[in-house]
Amino acid sequence: MNSAIKNQKSKILLSLFFFVVFGVTSYSQVTDQPEIIPPNLLERLRKCRWELASVEASILVAQKQLKDADAASWEALDNEKKAEERFDDDSNKLSQNISAVNKFNDLQKSIVATRSKTPIIISNISVGNTDINGNFIDFFGSTLKSSRMDYLMPIIYYSGLKESAKTLRLNIRIRSYGSLTPVNYSYDINLSARLGNDNQSSVGSRNRYVYPSGIYILEIWHEGNCLGQTIFIIEE
Repeated sequence: MNSAIKNQKSKILLSLFFFVVFGVTSYSQVTDQPEIIPPNLLERLRKCRWELASVEASILVAQKQLKDADAASWEALDNEKKAEERFDDDSNKLSQNISAVNKFNDLQKSIVATRSKTPIIISNISVGNTDINGNFIDFFGSTLKSSRMDYLMPIIYYSGLKESAKTLRLNIRIRSYGSLTPVNYSYDINLSARLGNDNQSSVGSRNRYVYPSGIYILEIWHEGNCLGQTIFIIEE
């Protein structure tokens, strides 16, 4: 489009040049009078100037359209790149979520298979969020957000202790799936287990950890056996 307009502009300029030079010269030679531009030639000159101005305006419009089209093209490429990045990120999160669920299911089978050998049977695990003094920021079972996390506080519900009450050494493992910074925490606690059913005990850590958003699995181990686990989400 720019080349066509430029060609038209060149033709008008060339025509204008011939009108002015040869037209005026010829008229002067024939009449042998002072060089006065005839009215018809003057009108044609004005017309050429008007056409030239029109072409220049068309060129400016075309240049702006080309600039806008170029900017739109770059914006489209940028949006396409961002969409691809979001797709890759979502695909990675989906893969991590599937991995977490598979891990949870596999470990659950192991828990069921070894229950007869464990000192207690864990029926449920729930998690909350507390401050350093143990005051709840988010109670057990509430929605957890990464920006609010202080101390993760798990509570276990258990029964099945067959022997006299004793202290059990438990290992708590916390792993994340799909978070930007993978989490793999572990700490030990002493549980003063009690006889009977429907017992509960908090098993939080004294250490303050960082919990980025993602899917988490919390596991409770004793002497090489996983006694129970729970899967939960920490939102952004």
